[in-house]
Amino acid sequence: MQKEKADLIKFGNESLLKSLLPILDNLSRAIEHGKNLKECAPLLDGVEIIRKDFFITLEKYGVKPIATAGEAFDPEKHEAVSQQESDLEPDRVISEVQNGYFFHDRLLRPAKVIVSKSKADDK
Repeated sequence: MQKEKADLIKFGNESLLKSLLPILDNLSRAIEHGKNLKECAPLLDGVEIIRKDFFITLEKYGVKPIATAGEAFDPEKHEAVSQQESDLEPDRVISEVQNGYFFHDRLLRPAKVIVSKSKADDK
């Protein structure tokens, strides 16, 4: 019963934190889009500061990003959205489509990734 109570206290914010992740995604998209527009540099700097502060706040509550680049594909924490032929060994993460996060030791959201596959033989 004490373990259940401790877990409830530790993970009680899980649904709230999960619902905030799309906001973090949108801030990241705005920054990526803004990098192509030189006239918006001051606005972009402000959005980057907001995203950084938002992420620092999430980290204070136990949210941590999932490492992806170059990692071996792990279905426990990665969700493959496609495969691409690559010089990398098969089943390696080539790129990340959407960030994934842990909440303490639990998966909050899997990272959506593109995974390598062997190049087809040219015969």
